[in-house]
Amino acid sequence: MYIGKLAKKANKLATHSGRKTLTADDIEISF
Repeated sequence: MYIGKLAKKANKLATHSGRKTLTADDIEISF
């Protein structure tokens, strides 16, 4: 699913920036 891919990508970005959790801002950036 497209949303699932975005979630994985956002999760990876969050991990690289030193955070373990997603925020609304991360999700909005993905869109």
